Amino acid sequence: MDALCKLYEGFSSPDGSIRQESETQFNNLKQSDPNTFLQLTLGILQQQPNSQYRVQAAISLRNVFREFVLTPDNCIWNKVSAENQAICLATLLKCLETEQVNVVSLNLSDTVSLIAMELFPCGKWPDLLPFLFRLISNLQNYTGATSAPESVSIPARHAFRIIGEIMPVLDDVVTSHRDNIVSTINTALQFPDVEIRFEAIGLISSIVESNDKKNWSPLVPLIPSILETLQNLISAQHALVIDVLYRLTTISESEPAFYRQHFSIFFPQILNIAKNIQLSTDIRQAAMECLLCIVETRPMMCVKHPSFVNDMVSTLLSFMLEFDDDPNWSEISPEQEENDLESDIDDDDCLYPIGEEGLDRLARALDADSFIPVFYQFVTIYMQETSAHPWKYRYAAIMAIAQTIEYLPEDDDNYQDRIGQIISRVLGFLQDQFPRVRYACCQTIGQISLDHSPFIQEAFHSSVIPQLIQAIDDPISKVSSHALSALINFTEEVVAEDLQPYVRPLMEKLLGILHKHPQPPRIVREQCITMVAVIAGVIENDFTPYYSTVIPYLKKTMNEASPQLRTLKGKCIECITIIGFSIDYSIFKNDAQEIMLVFLQLLGSGLKGDDPLKEYLQEALQRMCRIMKQDFVPYLPHLLPGIFNILETREDSLATKLLNSNDSSSDEVDKSDGGSLGMLSAHDFIGMRTSLVLDMESSLDILNTFIEVLGSSYHEYIAGTIKVIHPLIRFSLSDEIKEKTYEVLSGLLKIMRELAERDSNIRTQFSQIMNELITLFLSVMDEECRTGTIDSQVIVINGVQECLDSFGNNILNNDQVAIIASRCFDMLQQSFVRRRKLDERSVGENGEIQAKLDVDDDDDKRCIEEEKEQEQELRLNILGILGVLMKYYPNVYWERVGNITIQLVSQHIVKVHNNVEDRVLGFHLSADVFQYLCPTAYQHCLPWIQHILEGINDPIASIQQNCAYSLAQAAKLEQFSGVLNDALQVLLLRLQSKTKGKSFNLAKDNCISVLSNIIVHHQGSINNVNEIVNLWISLLPIKYDTDEAQNSHTALMNLVDSKNPLILGQNLENFPRILAIFIDIYGTSMSNDSLNSRIKLLIAQTGPNNLQSFAANFSKKQIDKLQKLCQ
Repeated sequence: MDALCKLYEGFSSPDGSIRQESETQFNNLKQSDPNTFLQLTLGILQQQPNSQYRVQAAISLRNVFREFVLTPDNCIWNKVSAENQAICLATLLKCLETEQVNVVSLNLSDTVSLIAMELFPCGKWPDLLPFLFRLISNLQNYTGATSAPESVSIPARHAFRIIGEIMPVLDDVVTSHRDNIVSTINTALQFPDVEIRFEAIGLISSIVESNDKKNWSPLVPLIPSILETLQNLISAQHALVIDVLYRLTTISESEPAFYRQHFSIFFPQILNIAKNIQLSTDIRQAAMECLLCIVETRPMMCVKHPSFVNDMVSTLLSFMLEFDDDPNWSEISPEQEENDLESDIDDDDCLYPIGEEGLDRLARALDADSFIPVFYQFVTIYMQETSAHPWKYRYAAIMAIAQTIEYLPEDDDNYQDRIGQIISRVLGFLQDQFPRVRYACCQTIGQISLDHSPFIQEAFHSSVIPQLIQAIDDPISKVSSHALSALINFTEEVVAEDLQPYVRPLMEKLLGILHKHPQPPRIVREQCITMVAVIAGVIENDFTPYYSTVIPYLKKTMNEASPQLRTLKGKCIECITIIGFSIDYSIFKNDAQEIMLVFLQLLGSGLKGDDPLKEYLQEALQRMCRIMKQDFVPYLPHLLPGIFNILETREDSLATKLLNSNDSSSDEVDKSDGGSLGMLSAHDFIGMRTSLVLDMESSLDILNTFIEVLGSSYHEYIAGTIKVIHPLIRFSLSDEIKEKTYEVLSGLLKIMRELAERDSNIRTQFSQIMNELITLFLSVMDEECRTGTIDSQVIVINGVQECLDSFGNNILNNDQVAIIASRCFDMLQQSFVRRRKLDERSVGENGEIQAKLDVDDDDDKRCIEEEKEQEQELRLNILGILGVLMKYYPNVYWERVGNITIQLVSQHIVKVHNNVEDRVLGFHLSADVFQYLCPTAYQHCLPWIQHILEGINDPIASIQQNCAYSLAQAAKLEQFSGVLNDALQVLLLRLQSKTKGKSFNLAKDNCISVLSNIIVHHQGSINNVNEIVNLWISLLPIKYDTDEAQNSHTALMNLVDSKNPLILGQNLENFPRILAIFIDIYGTSMSNDSLNSRIKLLIAQTGPNNLQSFAANFSKKQIDKLQKLCQ
């Protein structure tokens, strides 16, 4: 033992050679004679009077067992004899009971917990639990006493702790000994030793976290005792206060329903801790975190407390007042000049960020009707505050608006008035005497611009833009920079016509700042450059007059920027490429070649993971590809190897890198490591957002752009790209990578299909790849059904649909069509089974909502509804694959699975027997049948028409929309004339209704689309055709459903081009209205490139004189847009 103790001493020697030699001898002993090593270690634990040696011995044992957990096939423990293993386990328990030095006993406790997690479930340590419960039961001998001796209390504390840590493998024990455990914990909570009570609370936390409700519900009556213990700790200013709050937060995260019965006392007591300014920031933050975790998963439980929302909003806003007024805030330090400003509040020991983030979390969790009125009531009070430091109240209120503005519901009847009042209030403080209030105003305007575009830009451009331009001249650089940032966010969504009046003075101001000497602070220059980019992006070719001034400045600044100004260099790169994208390529062409050389040099220099230039270059490359098109192809050999290198990172190597990046550099692994990283599999990293994963996602985005833009010019690199991305289809660390991989793959397949039509060799290669991919897709779909989450299943289904769509026709054989369709029907059936299980969770045996077991409050029901919505999304996406099969293989589909499809629709659209989800599913599928399988299947579909017509005026918007879409497809068929007039009656009734909200607007748009198809395909069969045509024109343009908008507006253009007299009207009386429609939709999402070109041609053909007379009743905005179109 003395020799081993000498080695322990050597571990901490300042002499590196001694340390190395000690470690070598230690490892040699451990490996060569495990039994002797274990005996010596146990001997030190039992006999060595020096606690430092006992600590080392305990750590050594813990490492032996950690090795056993991580690498059981090659570890010391399995080389020890069974007799010595039994001696070791018994000695561990004996030492745990007798050791009085805390650091040693803590390590022993950790060691017991670690090995117990492995041995106890296998029945290999039967003595453990009786021993631990005996240590706890020893406390009963001191019930009513003021204290117990440490020889009793210390082992009891560790016993509680160990049971809590191994709770995940004790569920059967808890079930069979529930009453005894509850009684034991209850007794412990009355014990005078606060650390005993603390460990008892920890055990409660572990039971709740690891067990279902039947095991933890008997502990609910102990909540008052827990709160009493917490209050006693606070009164005594005990260090364990924050640890108790952490354990309560664990319950809040895992099973907040635990608090429901006592929430009326739990909430105010925890809130009072958060509000208590006499307590430390950490404690108050922990208390608030506990409450926020509850409301995030149990919002309905929380709002039933009458003052919950008021108290939470009030407290969180008060947190936002708790920051120091930095007298040097207006100055930009050298460090800030070189690095990005992450936050306006730079104080780790203040509650401001907790309040700000907490309001965001509270607003996200609560229904808008519960949160918004209360929040703005307090905001109004804060804005009117006149007590000491009133600017802090204004600052907090305005910043709180910025943090929560995204939750202001846009479908509320009072939305426009409320948002108008908010804008007016915030702009009113833009001239405040306190610069931080002005800063907050800029922050809020910028955030509103992002969260409520394009309405904000359309409604308030005339009031917001001038005031922000004025704010650029603020004497405080931080405010000036933030004003520019707000203006950037606002103008990105402003239409060119609304921005044009401000362009010249704004550009003069920006160029003046950029050319100023001495140079303004970096943050101002960066925002000026971005503002220039935004202007160019909005006004496009009208930016040409500024090109010769701006581009030389940007190139010079980019080339001269020091290594400390990487973001400034990135802003220049961004601005140059946006300008190039906005103007005619002939102007930018020469500079484009020069810029690409700079990009290649930067990429070749090697960019670190946190280099801000990386993201700017990744986006700039995509813009340059779109700008240069075929001129970009020569750069592919220089760019693709680096991209492929990133994408060739495999899951096992990526997981290793993630482990290494998170691994401690310390030689000794402490409790915080817990060995958990070493046990993580690739699956454990799903969704992990590391720079490595983000680089892979960005690389896929770049590839997708190259493929989309270059098309067949990318053909040389198709095989190499498929080889690189093929394994990523099964990439489990990131759903985004899988999704983007499918996008790239579908793009490649489109190119290959085009090439295959011209080249027989490529056709052969294409067919071989297709067959391999079909096999892969079927395998992946099976895997996802077995192990995938609903979200990942949706990604795979969407990806497979995109690829099948890219295949086109004449690729799949008959059996493959049938197999894929059959797999889809299987997945639908599995989803229906999962939904039935969800229904069983919420509905009791007698059809009544359960009140006590799995579903016992509104929050549980809400969670179940969310899961059911996910399942419905999956089912609708599965129908997408069936739709693609119908589209390209209608005859085979009809022959193989037509009857199943007809039955599925017929079963699901009947209102009497189905819920809303199933009816939506049925109507959705019926649209594809009408579109792709008719007229062959029309007689089988005829009974559906009556159900579809009834659904057009259903009170459920989703039913309306799907029925209208299905009817629009049916209306393209010649046989539809038999139900035409009945359909028109139903449509007219729907189009006259006043239902509001985005969902109903989408449904209405689809009804207008039905009218479009009726007028195009059945004009001669309409009884009151003039009335119907005039109604249709009056309802255009379609504003909400972009697909149906483009379809209907294209149909209108086709009718105009054909000079259809019914459409144009007598003496062209309808043409001014039609022209106004086309002017409104030009350049918006309600049009497309082809339609935009036809609109310009129509305007040119109309001639200036006719345009002048037709425009008599146009709005000023329409006239301005028309003038621009005429240029």
